[in-house]
Parts: sequence; structure tokens; C-alpha cells
Amino acid sequence: MLRGLCSLRRPLELGGIRLPQPQRRLEQPFRCLSSMALGKQKPRLIYLDTKMLAEPIRLALFVGEVDFEDKRVTHQEVQELNLKGQLPFGQVPVLELDGQVFAQTEALLRWAG
Repeated sequence: MLRGLCSLRRPLELGGIRLPQPQRRLEQPFRCLSSMALGKQKPRLIYLDTKMLAEPIRLALFVGEVDFEDKRVTHQEVQELNLKGQLPFGQVPVLELDGQVFAQTEALLRWAG
């Protein structure tokens, strides 16, 4: 199991200087979306009908065997969602999970695992 940087056993060196070992360890291991119990609704990924930014997220969810809805929208639908206030930063892709909307491609990809 991954335990984060605080559990490294080898001493860290930076420019020939040995850094002291952290004293505190993380108690809970990192988890990704695919290993978490999902809520009542399956996640819904919303993006344009192209591969571009959402494709790595789709692949990560697929590899993690997460059952998700892949909703492909048009530019006009994105503008409508933005006017309704359903896009946190006014852009897609977004992931809806149990009524919450998550945004930013890198964050979604990291979260998807």
C-alpha cells in the first residue's frame, strides 16, 4: 500500500545534503476513486464530443473498472450549463458524483486514479 512521502525508508538527499527523516507517518493510505465505495448514483463525466481533455479521465475510470456515465455535450449545452451555474469554473470537463460537481482535468484525473 502507498503511504505517502512520510513513510519513505531511505534517507532523502538534496545536493549532497542528507535531509532528516520525517518523524510522523500518515495513518491512512492514499485511495483513489476506483477503490472507494461509490455513492448511490454512478459518476457522470460531462465533456464535449471529442477526446481532448476528458479522454485520460475516461481511460482512468475504465481501467479502474468504475461504471460511469459518459455524457457528451455540445458547445451550446456547455453555455447553458454555465448560465445555470452548474460549472464551477465555467468550463468542462466536470464530474458529477452524488449531487456534487467536481472540475479541473488534472484533479479529476488524479482522483480517478
